[in-house]
This record gives sequence, C-alpha cells and structure tokens, in this order.
Amino acid sequence: MKISIIYFVFFPCVPLTTALYTENPMVTSFLTSKWNPFKQDIKSQPLITEPMSVKQLIQGIKHHDFENIYFKNFQVITTSPNSDIQFSTAISPLITNQLVDLSLKNGMDPQFAPVADSPPPPPPDLLGWTFNAVLFSLITRSLWTSFRNTMSGNRAASDSRFQNMNPNFPVTSFSKPRESITNSVKNVTLQDWAGSPEVLEECSEIVTYLNHPENYVRAGAAIPKGILMDGPPGTGKTLLAKAIANEAKAYFIEMSGSEFIEMYVGLGALRVRNLFTDARAHTPCVIFIDEIDAIGKKRSGAEGPSSGGNDEKDQTLNQLLAEMDGFKSNSGIIVLAATNRKDVLDPALLRPGRFDRLVTIPLPDFRSRVQIFDLYLQKRNDTLSGDIVSSELAKMSGGFSGADIQNILNEAAIGIARKNETSLTRASIMESFEKRMIGVKKRTDERSMDVKRRVAIHEIGHAHMVEQYREHFELHKISIQSSYSGVGGFTLFNEKDEIREGGLYTKNILKQRLMIALGGKAAEEVFYGEENVSVGATMDLNQANALATDMIEKYGMGTDLHVFYKSNTPSMFSTYSEYTRKMIDQEVSHLVEQAYDNALTIISEKKEYITDVSERLIHSIVMTREEFIREEYTSESLPCDCDCELP
Repeated sequence: MKISIIYFVFFPCVPLTTALYTENPMVTSFLTSKWNPFKQDIKSQPLITEPMSVKQLIQGIKHHDFENIYFKNFQVITTSPNSDIQFSTAISPLITNQLVDLSLKNGMDPQFAPVADSPPPPPPDLLGWTFNAVLFSLITRSLWTSFRNTMSGNRAASDSRFQNMNPNFPVTSFSKPRESITNSVKNVTLQDWAGSPEVLEECSEIVTYLNHPENYVRAGAAIPKGILMDGPPGTGKTLLAKAIANEAKAYFIEMSGSEFIEMYVGLGALRVRNLFTDARAHTPCVIFIDEIDAIGKKRSGAEGPSSGGNDEKDQTLNQLLAEMDGFKSNSGIIVLAATNRKDVLDPALLRPGRFDRLVTIPLPDFRSRVQIFDLYLQKRNDTLSGDIVSSELAKMSGGFSGADIQNILNEAAIGIARKNETSLTRASIMESFEKRMIGVKKRTDERSMDVKRRVAIHEIGHAHMVEQYREHFELHKISIQSSYSGVGGFTLFNEKDEIREGGLYTKNILKQRLMIALGGKAAEEVFYGEENVSVGATMDLNQANALATDMIEKYGMGTDLHVFYKSNTPSMFSTYSEYTRKMIDQEVSHLVEQAYDNALTIISEKKEYITDVSERLIHSIVMTREEFIREEYTSESLPCDCDCELP
C-alpha cells in the first residue's frame, strides 16, 4: 500500500520539475541529451552505498564535498572525488526544486535518472473471459430453473392434495389421491373418536351440511365458513378432520401451517392463492389446515416490533385473510383448522366471517375416558382378560388425553407380546401406566438397606398425608422400586372425581396438596434430623413451590395479595414494582413453610406407625392402598372412616 501511494504521488511531480527548468539552457541540454550517467558511472563500477540525511546533503553541497549529484525517484545519490562510496538520501518531491537550485548555485551539475517506460498491457485473456461468461450463464440458468421447479412443484403439490374421500363420488384426473393418505383416511370415521358428545355433534353438522345442504337452505341458515378446533395436544383434532373428510361427499385438501412458510419471499402467499383457487374450482370442498398457528400468529406492529408489513409470515397471513373473507366468493368451501395455541392467533383471523365457530376440544373427563378405554379395548376384545374395568382405569388416568390412553394400551400390548402372551391383563396395563409415569423400572435393585429404608420412609410420608385427607384424595399404590429415570420410588394417588371434574379447587384443598407434596421431606426430617435430609425431595419442592406460586399469582389465595392476579402477557419489561414482586415471594414462601410445618406435626404424631409400615415396604417393595390401610388398622386398632371394606 505504501509503494502504491508513492507511485501515484511521485509521477505528477516529474512534469512539474521538467516544466520549471525547461527555460534553463543547462537543464534543457541535459534533458535532451541521451547521456545516462547511471549507466556510465554507477553501473560501470560497483560502489558502496551509505545513507545520508537531508541536513548532511545540504551541508555537503554548500561545502563542495560532492563531485556528482543524481536525482532518482525519491532519492538523491551523491559521489565524492577519489572515493568508492556513494551516499543515498531519501527526499520529498516538494524539496526537489530547492536542491536543484542549491546544486547549480554551488557549481554542481544535477542529473536525473530516466524514468523507465511502463510495460505494455498484456493481451486480453479471451479464454478466461469466455470461461467466466459461460460459468455465469450456467449459474443464472440453474437458479432460474430451481425457482421455476419450486413454483410448479407447489402447484402440483396443491393439486395432489385433492382427495375424494367418498368412493362413490367421481374422481377427476387432476385429483388423484396419494395412496398412503387415502388408505389411512378412508378407515377413519366419526365413530372412531370418543369424547364429548357436544363436540361430536358440532363435527357431524359439517358432514350433514355438505351431504344435504338443501335442509339448511330452506331454513335460511348459512353454514360457518371456518371452524377452528382448539385443544391440548392429543385430544383428537386431526382425527376429527380425517373423519369429516371421509364421511363428507366433498373434495378434501389438507395442509400443515408450516408448508406455507418458505425461504422465498411471496411464496407462502402464492400457495394460499393456489389453494383457494383450486378449491373454488372443485366445490364442495373441505380445506384442513393443521397447526395454523405457524402462519396465523399476531402480526407485528402494535404488540411488537414493527416489520413494515414486509415479513413473509405477515404476507402469508394477509393473503389467507383476504381469501377467507374477501371479494371472492367461497360458496361451498369450508375451512377447518386445528391449533393448541389459540391465544397467539391474530384477532382478524378469529373474527366471524373467517372462523365463525370455535370448537374447544378439552382433555377428556371421567365419562369420556371410560368411552375411550371402551373404544380401544373393544378392538382387542379377543385378547382381553376378565379383570379389566374401564371405569377403574379411567379413575387413574385423570388429565390424560386420548392419545395418552391409546399409547398406554399399546405399550401394554407390546409388553405381553414381549412375554409371548396374547391376553391383555390389568397387570400389564398397570405396568404400562407406571412405565409412562416413572420410566423403565430396574429389575435388579443394588441399593443398600439404608437407602431403601430412607426411600421407604419418604414414600410412606407421602402416603400417610394422602390418607389424612382421604375425603379429597385417593391412594392407589406405594413403591420403592427404582427406575432409570432417577426415580427411587413413587406414591400413586389422585384427586377424587368430584373435585377433578368440577375443577373448583378451594384454598383448603390446595393447601392439603402442598402438605402431601412435602410429606416425604417432612418424614425424612422427623426420622433423620434436619441436617440429614437428602436431595430426594427435589421434585417435591419443585411441585410445591410451583403450586404455591400459582395460588398467589393466579388464584388470589394470599394473605395480603388476596385479590391479586399476575398477567402472563409477554413483555420486555416488568409491569410490577419491586415491592409487589417482593410481596409475591413472601406470600409463596409463607404458604410452603406453613404446609411443611403442618406436615412435620402430622408425621411426628405417627412416627411409630410409619416405622413399622416402612419396614414392611422394604421387604414387599410394592404396597397397595388396602395393604397400607390394613397395616394402620392392625397397628392402631382403629377403624377406618373410609368406605372401603377391610379384609
């Protein structure tokens, strides 16, 4: 870089120097002469070159110490008489004129080295230019072909999704279904979904309208343009869409929300246009968009950083809004969509005229779970044993979705197949329950007796707290069998049906739930002391503190914050003061500490009983509720105030 700068600065100075001395006869004769002093003197005999400063150069010229002086680029070369040493001085082009005047004034003959001619430019590389042009054209053609194939592939994919679910309905050439999807969907009906009859009625109405629209026309009713199915994962939203597609005499197009999102800007909006264009050409038609929250999220702007309307997802959503309820007619088209995140959807998408009806599909209640168990067990009617009761299984599966229940029964079937058996038993289903909750259990327990005793005391502490509040909770099983997920033991219990199905948990019930969660840690402190409590209560503490936090922030069950509610709206900055956050922490800590103190008091009163039962649990590994109650009745000689019959 330094050489380049000098090069471009120096050469403009050469014409300046030449112009200044063209009027001097001596300089003119020197410049026009062909004599080259460097060739005669410098190159004819090798001389030793030593550096010299500008000050020394000026003084040497004034004192006549030099015989010859030569100007070469940014250097001044001087020689002395009778000496084989030449001196080199680096100068600036700005003082060249002054040095030339000083040399002439002191009787010296300054000489300039000739500037070498620049080499001629190389001939053009025709081969290189040709190669670059061909390479550029190939890359451009490849990109254009890729983009065109993507566009045509999207249209073809949209056309390939047309499926005539009714075998009696004529199938045109453009709507040949994919065999993998057709076969799986044709075997699904509305009878394959078990749950709320109200939800089933809403879905059956769509099939009735598509098959018999004249009934609604006579009544002056208009079928909803869009139906949004909202619910937790595994509740059967996609299953219902498949059933509607199978039973309705209409074309069916299914797409996932993520299929509209591509790296090319505008491609998602194009897919939406193609989708509705094809649907309008082949009415009646059902469009099913699964996971619509992938493209239907709230647009940026008022509630977030603005993107200027150029975001790809915003363009796709805008196109979907225009197609669902715009200037174009959508007669004979019904849009079904499924999501489990309705709270993130754009309000314009949820308004009447687009999604007129919202069908909430909740987790199945007790009655629905019984129907789901009956539905899946009937398919295995030939391989069932007589000890399976759907109502009993439904009680133990509170909070489970239909997919969870199907998975439990399938795992049980895999387990009996592994044992070369064919009959599905209650024991195999219970084993599948435990596998889902605590993981794969270890067949060989290599823990010491002290560890087993500590785990037994911990689990008996939980079980005893459950039995203290048996009017609200129901104990099923106690086990100290370890698993590969890190669980050393577990206590299986659940709320009573009337509490869980009603959903109105009181503050008293939630406080009892806190004491049950802390019963294991309290039992360890009673038996081993505060300084010897283990880390086995980590999950219990997590559950207890999470529940206490919800009681304060969501349910208004604090002492001072009894009317407080904390919004879950995401925000970059906290909407609560430091004082309020401090009060929340204090209220949560007070609830947990109060529940723990109550658990310590109850466990301390039953220390001898817990010791006896834990010793029996060490040897039996597993203990049912009946065995647990029998031990209490035998040890205390007190009658049980529950409805069970003691053997």
